[in-house]
Amino acid sequence: MRTSCRIVFGLMSIAFLGAILTALTADQPKHQHDKGKSPNEPGQGRAAEELPRIPPPDAQAAQVPAGYRVEVVLANLTYPTSVEFDDAGAMYITEGGSIYGDDVAPARILGVRPKGEPETVAEHLNGPITDLLWHDKRLYISHRGKISVLEVGKVRDLVTGLPSLGDHHNNQLTVGPDGKIYFGQGSATNSGVVGLDNFKMGWLAKYAEVRDVPAKDIRLNNQAFETPDILTLLADKPPGDGMQGKDQMKGMKNMKDMKDMKHGGNGTKAKDEMKDMKHGGNGTKAKDEMKDMKHGGNGTKAKDEMKDMKHGGNGTKAKDEMKDMKHGGDAEKGKDEGRRAWFSPMELHPMLTHFPIAFLLGFVALDLFAWWRRRLDLAQVATGLLIAGVLSGVLAAFAGVLAFFTVQAHTDEAHVLMYWHLGVQTVALVLFGLAALLRWEGWTLPPTFGARLTGFIGALALSVGSGLGGYIVYHGGAGIDPNLLAADLRKGHGHGGQAGKEKDPMKSMKHGADGDKSKDPVKDMKHGADPDKSKDPMKDMKHGADPDKSKDPMKDMKHGAPQMVNTFAFQPFGKTPPDDGAVRGMVKANGTILRMNPDGSNLEVYAWGLRNPFGVMWGPDGKLYAADNGYDERGSRPIANAPDCLWEIKKDAWYGFPDYAGGIPVTDAQFQPEQGPAPKMLMRDVPMAEKPLLTLGPHAGAAKMDFSRNATFGFKGQLFLAMVGDMKPITGRNEERSGFEVVRIDPETLKVETFFKAKKSALGPKGLEYVTTAGPRRPVGVRFSPDGKALYVVDLGALAITTTAIGPTPRPFPRTGVVWRITRIESAAP
Repeated sequence: MRTSCRIVFGLMSIAFLGAILTALTADQPKHQHDKGKSPNEPGQGRAAEELPRIPPPDAQAAQVPAGYRVEVVLANLTYPTSVEFDDAGAMYITEGGSIYGDDVAPARILGVRPKGEPETVAEHLNGPITDLLWHDKRLYISHRGKISVLEVGKVRDLVTGLPSLGDHHNNQLTVGPDGKIYFGQGSATNSGVVGLDNFKMGWLAKYAEVRDVPAKDIRLNNQAFETPDILTLLADKPPGDGMQGKDQMKGMKNMKDMKDMKHGGNGTKAKDEMKDMKHGGNGTKAKDEMKDMKHGGNGTKAKDEMKDMKHGGNGTKAKDEMKDMKHGGDAEKGKDEGRRAWFSPMELHPMLTHFPIAFLLGFVALDLFAWWRRRLDLAQVATGLLIAGVLSGVLAAFAGVLAFFTVQAHTDEAHVLMYWHLGVQTVALVLFGLAALLRWEGWTLPPTFGARLTGFIGALALSVGSGLGGYIVYHGGAGIDPNLLAADLRKGHGHGGQAGKEKDPMKSMKHGADGDKSKDPVKDMKHGADPDKSKDPMKDMKHGADPDKSKDPMKDMKHGAPQMVNTFAFQPFGKTPPDDGAVRGMVKANGTILRMNPDGSNLEVYAWGLRNPFGVMWGPDGKLYAADNGYDERGSRPIANAPDCLWEIKKDAWYGFPDYAGGIPVTDAQFQPEQGPAPKMLMRDVPMAEKPLLTLGPHAGAAKMDFSRNATFGFKGQLFLAMVGDMKPITGRNEERSGFEVVRIDPETLKVETFFKAKKSALGPKGLEYVTTAGPRRPVGVRFSPDGKALYVVDLGALAITTTAIGPTPRPFPRTGVVWRITRIESAAP
């Protein structure tokens, strides 16, 4: 009976611990909007707890002029971008979908009948949805690459194939005096050149052929921008074709080794062969050889050429040497090493060791609680855990001895620590076994002090021994696939028969240096430099140069990278334009104002040379206005201090992209970036550039607009412009925050005044001012109600810029979007 009770107590304890561990490690939803929860609701997991807390919207945190009031109409929206009204007064709101930092959010339209709840009226649209327009009893939709209409609950496409796969998209819609529909179409790039910034934006790897398309025929100066060839680094070869993309990246992180890979190791024709690699060389076979290098060619020469380029060999054993390069061993044994068994005896130990650790430490914790509460029943349960821990510990110990004789390569230090690990854990197991024996004999009595003390000392020994085990794995490489380890680890002890059998060709591929001299081969692999001389390894990793002397990190990043490519304006990444620089214009062009008939026919270019005309609106004065976003200080052609602009759009006029900013040539000194060369003209024959009506702050994020048409609201005939705010430091450096508000502009005087923004007292801390505020965060759209008595403001929601391994990265927060309503207080109306 006594034995049965002990077993029952032990099993109950195991079940109890399992329930606790399950609750603590349960997965949280990855996309908050998938579960319909606010990012601040409980149960979002550790990641959500570490992110800033977003408060609910509060009208009291918003600032408007005296005589106006603010209300929250709708909240908990995911990236809303537009609001519109039909003839019956029903309101439509878009949840835009794709946004920088989240390209999988649903893109849909919600309908809200008067005094009704929101309901989905259209979904599965191309995110981002940028605008809605009610016209002639139909709801027009501007969404990525398309202009569509919603008719009787169904979406029908009118225009498709718009060039919206890059940085910017087709934008706001407006009806002109001629009855045609006008809309803005943004550029694909920051300033005309596809570069690494477009890779960070998330589209270059998916749409490698995307480029800016001009509206009219142009001729370029064919200025080359040398850039790391990110597409080649990421390209995976087809299965069975040798080295995969991941191995290519490992092998191409050091300039010295890159030369050997490119030139066959003889170093005699490096300069010319570099040209061949980039430009097609003498025009004989370079293009085909590049194909072979990337795709495996036609099967006749590719393998030998790959071998020559990577190993400098004689071309007779390319296939085996490719395997050698992948597996880090003898070419004759590469095949066997590639067919690694799915299970190894050494893997038993890490699989079993968690059980005794959990049981024994759980025993100590429960026993302490039982001692404190003077609970004999809990002490008996703790004894059950102790017995389970000792039994599972014996099994783990046998597996550990087996692992010692089968474990793969590891460092000399790890080899010595294995003996310490074995000794300390043996002491711990003996102490726990002694404690179990003492408690077994006194099962019906409270455990003696000696029995408890023995268990506690065993727990200390167990903690030390377990820590040594972790160090042996994470710092000594024990049990890790040797192909993943640096060369000096693979040259160490190898109980599993791995060490001493390798030629280690991966050493030069990864480190680009003498493995015996490298104090830190991991640094060598990352930095492509002498690790002993690197004052700032992080900078070396990025720039490949002496960080103390680097005035141009972008340039250093380029020249520290292993493989470079020349990229040109109005060309896909890495593609060379014709010698005469001629680029054909098209109707579906970037940086344009386009117009069409209401049925989508007769699409034509109305104006061109804009960068991102987000807001487009015909005013009551019969003029067409556009709000245009200026250049950013990023990419292959960074341009600093470029203002956002408000333009009056004239038919067939050119507005400066990519060679003018705010009516001024980008060669002017004010546009000199802090890092990078001064911009030069890309176009040979530059048209006459228009001058803006007014310039706004750099990177203020001029978005959509509307005009007041009712004197009851006030400011009749004036323009209200949403300013979504900057993306500092992505868009620029060392500048004040700008945007994050709705401004009012008098078209006659061009005076600009803030109309709607978060109160200063309601702002979040520095860097999160417009993230953790309860007031408006990023206004992106404005629309007056059909009667003109209320202004509705669409607030995109919270979006922070976080630091990641690839640099500053947008981090949007779903379900933080808001629709605000601003009305005149009746007593204040004229």
